[in-house]
Amino acid sequence: MPQTKAVLLVHLYGWVREMERWMTFCKRATIHLLEDCAEAHGAVWARQHAGVFGAWGAFSFYPTKNLGAKGDAGALVTNSAEIASRVKTLQNYGANKRYEHLETGLNNRLHELHAAILSTRLNWLDQFNAGRREIAQRYFAEIRNRRIQLLSAPITVTSENSKPSPHDGHASRRRSPAASHVYHLFVVRCAERNRLAHFLKEHGIKTSIHYPLLAHHQNFPEKRPLRSARSSKRRISCRTLSFSSMPSAAS
Repeated sequence: MPQTKAVLLVHLYGWVREMERWMTFCKRATIHLLEDCAEAHGAVWARQHAGVFGAWGAFSFYPTKNLGAKGDAGALVTNSAEIASRVKTLQNYGANKRYEHLETGLNNRLHELHAAILSTRLNWLDQFNAGRREIAQRYFAEIRNRRIQLLSAPITVTSENSKPSPHDGHASRRRSPAASHVYHLFVVRCAERNRLAHFLKEHGIKTSIHYPLLAHHQNFPEKRPLRSARSSKRRISCRTLSFSSMPSAAS
């Protein structure tokens, strides 16, 4: 892959990707590994939190995230002093000193009010995530329709000879004994997704679609052919439905 500079992994819905495979792949290919952790605050793989496996990890603190501010906010984590210095420069108008601009930058500094709110809420993150797991376990226990496939399977230790659950879209893979899902969303798959969503709405149950348009369906000014433009990806996109797993949903 001579033109590939990096792989950006998205820890979608609240669980961390199988990092050993990706770390080995990127090391062999001599490319950077980057992490999108916008939905994985507190998620763990091999006893390590999302965001520490690659060159850097990006977090969103949008209000609906597991760790949210009162408006748009985010952060980047890295163990590279060089990357940290560059990011600090870019988010401060491209300046490393006052009135001294090294390059064209942005005004992306985190507001002090958001920082104060996040610092307090960080103390409650484990509690919030535990609440999400309790809600997820209730979904697992009570969704029994065979036409509904549960994608957000519990991460548990399984043996080589254990049979996968019919509700587990990823059950053929072994789970790390030191991993945890934080259920930013609880996602199911159903061939009659729109009919299911309508039925649930009639019974007072709110659902959402994440995400209705794939990247190659977006109206970019310049479109490039993407490998994700496969029929399987389109089929999955048309069948997924998200349930809320916010602790307030328990009420």
